[in-house]
Amino acid sequence: MKRYLLIIYILVLSFNVGAAGEPASVNITLSTTAPGYLLHGFLIDPETTALVGTLTVTDAFNPDGAVLHYGIKTNTTIPLIVKAKISSFEEQDAPYPAEVPITRIEALSSSGPSTLDVGPEGTYNLLALTPTIGRVFYPYKLTVFVDQDTLLDAPVGRYVATVELHIEAGI
Repeated sequence: MKRYLLIIYILVLSFNVGAAGEPASVNITLSTTAPGYLLHGFLIDPETTALVGTLTVTDAFNPDGAVLHYGIKTNTTIPLIVKAKISSFEEQDAPYPAEVPITRIEALSSSGPSTLDVGPEGTYNLLALTPTIGRVFYPYKLTVFVDQDTLLDAPVGRYVATVELHIEAGI
């Protein structure tokens, strides 16, 4: 008996919906968040936006400076500070390695040039920016200069230095 009542109930419901024409409209509200991203790295080719985490420059003692192309991709709008940790060039494979210090780094962007004078080893604020709304790409040309006077007295050998860049939220 219960089974017959259930079948009759389903038939009545389907008949009423069909008899009334179109069913009443239904709404759903969709909501989500847009994920933020912040990518940075070196550019192998300054004409692209492809980023890599490690780059080797072979002409780093050039009197005109060693040129690095660096970029930031983000959709955040918080102020950002790019910090640079800089080591002197150190002679490799020598029992008493000689050092050639980096004296300054110049950063060139669409907003103009800036210069960071490098002192004793440490971490320095290299760039500061406040991104605009939406997806943006900020390219920079960084030029690293060594102490050419120290270089003249440096022994022959292979030298390596590291410029490590990382980003922090600005104030």
